[in-house]
Amino acid sequence: MRTNRDRAKDFARLLNQMDDADDPSTALTDLLANALHYCNQTSIDFEDCLRIADDHFGEECFEGAKGAEYEKAHTKRTRRNRG
Repeated sequence: MRTNRDRAKDFARLLNQMDDADDPSTALTDLLANALHYCNQTSIDFEDCLRIADDHFGEECFEGAKGAEYEKAHTKRTRRNRG
């Protein structure tokens, strides 16, 4: 069974392929911007994909009694979105 640590490592490998791999925050920002461009050109609803991804994240964090991980990330994101 894949763990959340496995999922994070897979994503880190993807980030390392970005031009700004030496700065993970910039690499992630660029990757998300590229995803937005891709969604725009292919008529994929990025916000819908993000909502579904957040649902998957929550489910995966609750696997193995790691609900606090989701709550921490969700609370931080909710506070940031409120401004």
